[in-house]
Amino acid sequence: SQRESQAIRNDTKQTLYAIKQVRGKMSALDVQLYCVRGLERLLASIVSRATKFNQKEVVRRVLSEQEAQKSKWGKSDPSAIRTIYTIMSTKALQKAIHLASVDAA
Repeated sequence: SQRESQAIRNDTKQTLYAIKQVRGKMSALDVQLYCVRGLERLLASIVSRATKFNQKEVVRRVLSEQEAQKSKWGKSDPSAIRTIYTIMSTKALQKAIHLASVDAA
């Protein structure tokens, strides 16, 4: 019915707004309140922007650490840089695991 269609559109708008509020971090959404199934096409740009932001953040942190090491010791320590990258990668892995558990539920 028209009323049901309007309710679905409203739910979709609320879900998209909530995703924008958490800047595409799907793991931050309350899965009891929001369902993103069927909205993948609409979410692609939001999630893509969040992924690009995360990738840029990793690069920024690695370069910043590298620069700090060079100014302090005159060279960079690959193991310390690897640690920073691993920490950032672990966050991405945790997010993927969370999303997989939401999908399984």
